[in-house]
Amino acid sequence: MYCKQYLKHILFVVVAILLFAACTSKKQLVYLQSATKDADSTQLSVPAISPYQIKVGDRIYILVSSIDPQTNAIFQSNSSNTLTSEASIDLVSYQVREDGKVNYPFIGEITVADKTLLQVQQDITQKVQALVPQASVVVKMVNRSITVLGEVRRPGRYTVFKDQMTIFEALGFAGDITDYGSRKRVKIVRKMGSEQKVWNIDLTQEQLLADAHMMVQPSDIIYVEPTSKVYGKKTFSIALVLTTISTFVALYATFLK
Repeated sequence: MYCKQYLKHILFVVVAILLFAACTSKKQLVYLQSATKDADSTQLSVPAISPYQIKVGDRIYILVSSIDPQTNAIFQSNSSNTLTSEASIDLVSYQVREDGKVNYPFIGEITVADKTLLQVQQDITQKVQALVPQASVVVKMVNRSITVLGEVRRPGRYTVFKDQMTIFEALGFAGDITDYGSRKRVKIVRKMGSEQKVWNIDLTQEQLLADAHMMVQPSDIIYVEPTSKVYGKKTFSIALVLTTISTFVALYATFLK
């Protein structure tokens, strides 16, 4: 009788431990947790986001067009290629050199680093119209990609079509953070000049919406750290829990006979 009672207690403790180990706390999964949970809504002052400034190493696309077909033939000789691969993009775009400049045909050296796309467009338009009146200029970013790594469902590099986006939009490309990822330890790595800047983001804090660091820019790297107990949880499958429980139940039933 004592042995049966002892086995029952062991079975209860083991099952409780297994079920606890297989669970993930809801608090670890919830984004933007409000300090005032009873409030129906929260008002936050969203910071003004500065336009993206071109950096050394960026690739930009420049298109000059005019009502004159001969002018178009001169300025658009490289722009007629179809952008279907990285090789074709390389042929029709201009990479910002270490000195912050690009060399555009018939115009010459143009300083573009630390300027917005609109500023570069205005600078080139001024130079082009000195040669060809009524010409128009379009300047676009080419390297519109971000890299998402760590505990996300689909890590990799993603092409985006926005100069800036929120960290939540960026994680959406990668299928969101897994249950094993830490929503309190998300890093944004960004090249700024000759340095690499790293910001630590806590996605569980609602005040993040008022932080300018939640904005992701082209070429950023996002890394989601694992939780402190991720490795044990990943190898601890539900099938193992059920198998262990059924084994103990079988043993308990055998001792009852």
